[in-house]
Parts: sequence; C-alpha cells; structure tokens
Amino acid sequence: MKKGIGISVFVCLLAAGAAIFAANYLKPGLTEDSSAAETTVPVTETTIAVTEPPAPFGYVHGEDGWYSLIDAGIAPTVRVQEGNTCWVNSAASAMESEHLRTTGKSITVDPYMLMDSVYRRFKSEGYFLKNENSALETGGSAWFLIQSMSNGYNGWILTDANDYDDIPVASLQDEIRKRGALYVHVPDRDLQKQRFGDYLTLNVPDAAEEDYDHAALLVGWDDHFPKDYFDPPAAQDGAWMVQDSRSGSSPYYWISYETALPERYSFTLSGMHGTIASYDCGKKKTIQTGNETAVANVFHHAGTITGIGTYTSAHGQHLTVEIREGEFGTLLCAQNVDIPYKGYHTITLDTPQPVTDCTVIVRFDGEAPVEGGKWEDEVVEYRVGSEEGQSFVQVGSDWLDLSKTETQQALGLDFAPNNACIKAVFGN
Repeated sequence: MKKGIGISVFVCLLAAGAAIFAANYLKPGLTEDSSAAETTVPVTETTIAVTEPPAPFGYVHGEDGWYSLIDAGIAPTVRVQEGNTCWVNSAASAMESEHLRTTGKSITVDPYMLMDSVYRRFKSEGYFLKNENSALETGGSAWFLIQSMSNGYNGWILTDANDYDDIPVASLQDEIRKRGALYVHVPDRDLQKQRFGDYLTLNVPDAAEEDYDHAALLVGWDDHFPKDYFDPPAAQDGAWMVQDSRSGSSPYYWISYETALPERYSFTLSGMHGTIASYDCGKKKTIQTGNETAVANVFHHAGTITGIGTYTSAHGQHLTVEIREGEFGTLLCAQNVDIPYKGYHTITLDTPQPVTDCTVIVRFDGEAPVEGGKWEDEVVEYRVGSEEGQSFVQVGSDWLDLSKTETQQALGLDFAPNNACIKAVFGN
C-alpha cells in the first residue's frame, strides 16, 4: 500500500514539473518537435587603420642594388690622418684591402713608408720637396705613389694600378666587389655635407678641377639611395659609400652618383722578390709615331726576367712585348697582351727568360709612355734625366736614342722625352 502511494506521488510530481517547464521555456505554438528557421544576425567588422608617421629620413636599403665591404666582413682599415696625408692613408688602406680581397691574406702597409718612397731625399730623380717644406703638410697624389712604388721600396713593389677614369658605374662596382676598396679623389667640401637622419651626404654636381684636393676610399654603393637625401637634391637616386681618413669615429658618408669622381685607382702591392731594372722615375708624357709606337730599353743586368712593367694610356690597349739578346739582337721571346684598364701594369711572362745584356721592346697600339721633362710648382720639383744608350724609339726601320735632341726634333716634340717607361722584373 505504501509502495503504491509513493509511485503515485512521484508521477504527480513529474507531471507538475513538465507543466512548469512548458509554461516557462516553450513559446506558444512551438513544441520540442517543432522546427524553426535559424536567423543569422550580420556582424560588420570595422578595421581602423593606424598609420605610424614615417621617421624623418628613415630610409633603409634593400637587398638589390646594394653592396658594402663593411657588411661583407672585409672592411678596410680606418685611419686618421696627420696633416695633409689623406693620400697615403687612403692608399695604404686600399692596398691592404685589395690584398685581402684577392689573396685572402692580411698585410699591413705603413702610410708614412709610402710617403717616404715619394719624397725621400737620397735619390737622383723623382719628386723633391722645395724650401724645406714638410712632407706631412705638402700632400701628394695617387700618381706620385704609382710612379715611386712601381720601382720598389722597402721590400714592397707596386705591380699593378688600374686607373678607372671614365668607366660606367656598373664596371666600377664590379671592381670594388672584386678588388676591395678603391682610392678616389673627392671634392673637399666639408661645409656642404648635410645630415639626413643617420646619413651624412655630399652632392657637388658643379665641382671644378681645383675642388678635388682630398683623397678617400670607395667602399660600397646603393643604387636606390634617395636623391632627396642631398643638398642640393641629386638628379637621380644612387650614391657611393665613402670612407674618409679625417672623420675619426664616424668615417663614412655618401656621395651622389651625380658628383663626378675623375680619379679612381686600385693598387696591387706585393712583397719584392728579386730586382727591377729601370731607367724611368715615372710617366709624365706619351709619344706616338703612328698606329703603333715601339719603344725599347737596353739593360745590362744578368738574371731571369719574370715580368715587364709599363704604363698604358687608354683602356683596352694592346701591347706586344719582345725580349732580344744584347742590343737589338736575336729575338728570345715575344708575348701579346690586352690590358683592360689604363694605368701601370706588370706583364708576367709565360716563360721566364734568362738574359745577360738584353733589349726589351714594347709595341703599343697608339701612344707609348715616356718620362717627359722636368716639372715644378711652389712646393715640389720633379727631376728627371736620361743617358745615351738607355732608351730608344722606332721611327721607320731605325731606332733613335730618346736622350738626343735630334730625336726630340724628329718626333716634333716640345718637351724632352727622356727615358721610355719600361721595367724588367728579375726573379731571385
């Protein structure tokens, strides 16, 4: 009996709960089995663009059109010059940079050793300071160094120096990538340099010849460097990265492609292993006798010639080198060569040539290099001379002695040619 009452009460309570659920949670006309369409309420997302104002002159270079020796991990030595020694400090760093880039080995070049090679007193020819002028304050040029170091000094010899005058930007970039830092003369306009953000820049589109009295290094480039980052603005994007020896802790700045850079050189320096037979102290002039100009030096030196040094006056100049026995005797060897860039070059012989007395002939397409006459200005004197029987030029079938006045007259020159610029490099 009690059991039946309990079940009845439970059923009643369950029914009452269902009624309460239906009354409170089911809407009229709907049952749990009824279906209704799902309503989607559209939600509109609003994106608020927050644009940060660009940092003033916050240019960052991209990957293309950009190269830096510093980023490549082969930064040239940063030097701080003393007095007017930008030329030897820049040259020393360029020589070290090229040696590291092309051989993978480091050398240290003393810039003041280079200066001494030019202005040392105990020599018979070359550059001499006048009136007790100080070498530290006199200054100099790349050409002074090329002329002196190509004859060797203090255990070093300059074997090659390319002059990149008037070559395209892309070709100059290739040379920096291949050879390292290049020596360059820049307009000395410190007061015109301007700072744009982190960039110190210079643009001198109207630079005159006398403005180029400071030497520095080209160490990179950026083809997309903004033209508006110069004062005055450049005509096009693009700039060279320059390393300076006067700036101490901040040695780098950018110079626009619009600014002409007429004197740009590479230097290949090597340890001197042997001797050099030479009569010239440098090239100041050229002579020409026709489409081909042949000059010769007669050397009285026994040994094995491994190379011939000379100057070229045009890009892509063709040369033929001959070595003859004694004075214009039997031909011992001949070699043809095309030199890509003008400058000073050492032609390595395919086969080293043993000699005693010999004649070295170089036939140039176009002009041939000679010392020229003496020269001087207020502070420097260039002394030069020649002796009979040293240097010759071919006119027709004859070889004329360059030391004689008659040869100068026959060539129609208004200067004394003195010696032909030919060196014989002898190995140990």
